Amino acid sequence: DRLMRVLRIAAAVTCLVLAASFAASSDSPSHAAGPTAITASAPSFIKGIHRQKIPFGITRKREMAAYSKRHYGKAEWRLRDPKLIVLHTAEAPTFGSVFNTFATNEPLFGQLPGVCSHFVVGSHGAKVQLVSLRIRCRHVIGLNHVAVGIEHVGYGSAGMLKDKKQFRASLDLTQRLRCLIGVPVHDVIGHNESLRSRFYRERDHSQRGQTSSDFPRRVMKVYRRQLARRGPCPQS
Repeated sequence: DRLMRVLRIAAAVTCLVLAASFAASSDSPSHAAGPTAITASAPSFIKGIHRQKIPFGITRKREMAAYSKRHYGKAEWRLRDPKLIVLHTAEAPTFGSVFNTFATNEPLFGQLPGVCSHFVVGSHGAKVQLVSLRIRCRHVIGLNHVAVGIEHVGYGSAGMLKDKKQFRASLDLTQRLRCLIGVPVHDVIGHNESLRSRFYRERDHSQRGQTSSDFPRRVMKVYRRQLARRGPCPQS
C-alpha cells in the first residue's frame, strides 16, 4: 500500500510538471511574431552574410527610444514587427567609410542617435549585417519604427543597377530578408518613396515631409520587377 501511494504521488507530480511545461511553452518567445522568433529558425538567411556590428549599446538604445518617443509617440528602441524594407545609396565609396559613419553615432539635425542601416551591400557584392534585426535604426524619416534598412556602397541608385555583382547581391539579400520577416514585394521601397508608404508616421513638424532622392520610383520599378522574378517565398 505504501508503494502504491508513492507511485500515485509520483505520477501526479509528473502530470503537474508536464502541464506547467506545456503552459509555459505556449507563451514562449518562439511563438512570437517578428524577427526575434524568425531569425533563430532561419539559418539559410545567414549564409553568405558577414557580420560586423557597429556599437549599439545601452546609451544608443536609450537615444533611439527617446527619438521614437518624439517621432512616433512611444519610447521604444526595439524593432518588433517590421513592415518594410527600405533601400538606400550610401553616397560613399567604400564599406569602411559607411561603417565609420554609422559607428561614430554623430547627431543629425541636432538629434541622437546617429544614422545607421541594418545591412550594407558592397560594390563587389559583399553583404554585411551591421545591426540586429531586433533594433531600430535611424535611416528613414517617418518609418524607422517599422523599417529595415539596406545601404548600398557607391554613388547613385541608378549606377547600382548597372553593377551586376552589387545588383545581384542586393536582390539576393532583399529576397531572403523579405521572406524572413514576411514583407511583400510592394513593401520593398526606395528611400525616395518613403512619403508614399501607408506606414508613414512623423510627429516632428520640423521633419515631416522630408525624404531623400536615392532609389526613386523609376529605379524601384526595375528593382521590384527583378525581385518578383525570383518567385514567391518558400512555405515553412
